[in-house]
Amino acid sequence: MKTVQAGKAKIDSSFGAARILASIAIVWVHTPRTDPLNRAMPLGVFATAFFAAAAMFFLARSLLREPGRCYFAYTKHRIVRLGAPFLVWTAFYLAFRNVCRVYITHEAPVFIDPWILLVGSSLQLWFLPFLLIASLIAFPIIKVATRSSHNRHVTAIVLAVLGLVMAFIPLPTFHGPADLARFQRCVWLVTPCVMWGLSVALYYDVLAVTVLRSKWATPVGAAITLVTMLCLCFDYGAVWAKNIGGLGWLLVSLSLPKTKTSELLAKLAPLGFGLYLIHPFIQGVLRAMAQVLHASGSVSIELLFFPLTITGALALSWVLYRNSRTAWLIA
Repeated sequence: MKTVQAGKAKIDSSFGAARILASIAIVWVHTPRTDPLNRAMPLGVFATAFFAAAAMFFLARSLLREPGRCYFAYTKHRIVRLGAPFLVWTAFYLAFRNVCRVYITHEAPVFIDPWILLVGSSLQLWFLPFLLIASLIAFPIIKVATRSSHNRHVTAIVLAVLGLVMAFIPLPTFHGPADLARFQRCVWLVTPCVMWGLSVALYYDVLAVTVLRSKWATPVGAAITLVTMLCLCFDYGAVWAKNIGGLGWLLVSLSLPKTKTSELLAKLAPLGFGLYLIHPFIQGVLRAMAQVLHASGSVSIELLFFPLTITGALALSWVLYRNSRTAWLIA
């Protein structure tokens, strides 16, 4: 039991540090608006695929520890945990966008259509409905895998192979309403990592005493992420690079050694989801201020926005997290 608890603590500590760094990477992705910085934007693209893989990894691990969990109870829990914050943040960003459009840019308000319930009213909110759908699909797959050792191995291999195949299939063209097409595209881009996250979870007991114990696991994972992100700087449409980069960071998150720096970063981990959800609001406020002051459009201003966005989003996340009535919005 002590070994299991120690292993779980190691995962929590390593993942916490990797998680906050990935959240910061997503802030970077949404920062550049000028051409010189746009070329470096792909350096943070791995983060979305990483979060997809990590979400499926922890879902599978929890089901492996509690194989008797009821699907309907789990569904209710996921709807409340992901659906309620999604609706609140969608309403918030819809109001914020309309205020900016009407009073800052003097444009017409955002048109509300039914697809807003799938993609949200801000660019990052699509991930919550996606997590809900992906987890409800993954649940029965993992339940089947837990029935026997044979099922577990076969399921892990099949998922790994399917993920590899999908990673190298050219990105298809999605039709229909713009919001639906965007959601389908976003889902396609991270689906390989969804499968790989489940596969890693099913083989974790083996990986934990082999690959993850190596002192090279963390630097190799970081190198994989860096190399694939550099590839994206030259070919942004490379689905394989986004997903392999995310998988590399998952390796980092499961093997990162315990240091003073990683422990400090891990303390910020509870604010990571808040950073992800709130950073577009801080960026919107900063850009509105820059536009009013006629200071927008320069590289130096955008570089300044990056640390200001991180600081502001973490501060608001901390305020929400400290209050028991609002903590669920970023939990």
